[in-house]
Amino acid sequence: MKQRMTAIAWAVVMFLILTACGFMAAEKLVLPSPEDLKEVTVTASELELTAHSGAWIAQLLEALEQGVREKTGRASAADTPAGKGAGLIRLDFGFKNGGTSTLFLYREDGRLFLEQPYQGIYEMDASLEYVLRSQIALAMARQQTTKQE
Repeated sequence: MKQRMTAIAWAVVMFLILTACGFMAAEKLVLPSPEDLKEVTVTASELELTAHSGAWIAQLLEALEQGVREKTGRASAADTPAGKGAGLIRLDFGFKNGGTSTLFLYREDGRLFLEQPYQGIYEMDASLEYVLRSQIALAMARQQTTKQE
């Protein structure tokens, strides 16, 4: 009986250790609350788009949160990812109380990554890219309409 209790205790301890390790490995992306944001500026190559729409900002934050596949474990030790070139997309979150927070989106070896400086690098699915492309296409269409008027 004592041997059986010891085995159960060890199983519980091992379960707790493995669970704790899993929670630590699955660190989440640190995102602002939509209510705290005044604007989001998306910069891609020569295009810069600033969105003030609370609905679009909330959609972007949801896509960011839902789009994380996994934290890669690679360190982000610089203000800007080095060597990412023309495909780099910068997301600047402007807060109502001042200040900004920045994320970077880029492709590497056919995979999509989001880098949060000094926090980590996350592999993403395509949902975030879809939200950004649709907003950029809409902004470009508006610019064309404005130029024609």
